[in-house]
Amino acid sequence: MTTIAARKLSVLAALLSGALLAADYQPYEDARITVEQWQAYFDTVLLEFADTMQEEADVNLVLFHDESTSTYFAFTTTANPAHPAWVTRRVIEQDGEIAVEQIGYFAGDEASFADLFDAISDLSAEMQKEFQRE
Repeated sequence: MTTIAARKLSVLAALLSGALLAADYQPYEDARITVEQWQAYFDTVLLEFADTMQEEADVNLVLFHDESTSTYFAFTTTANPAHPAWVTRRVIEQDGEIAVEQIGYFAGDEASFADLFDAISDLSAEMQKEFQRE
């Protein structure tokens, strides 16, 4: 059994026991989380969106997306200085305009996470500009 398949089974068992919820946009109240919370959320997103997984080795991220809600997840890998952390972006309509909202969580170094969050925020701003041009 592959590692991904084994992880899916373990997450499925947790879901069935009520231990985890679906991949909510804002699963925690505070940005600082525990390593266990990072792993639980990663496992949930992996279970729900494994077919969209993209490994971006050049930036040390694993990406997923939920087309039905226009939500994008970027999880750090162990080689990323911000690990463990993730940033979620969601495309929404706000006041008749297309907007990109962003939230992130970290269990590692806060300064490295802030750098990651800012870099993804810059991408979100570019994405929003592109939507406004269309």
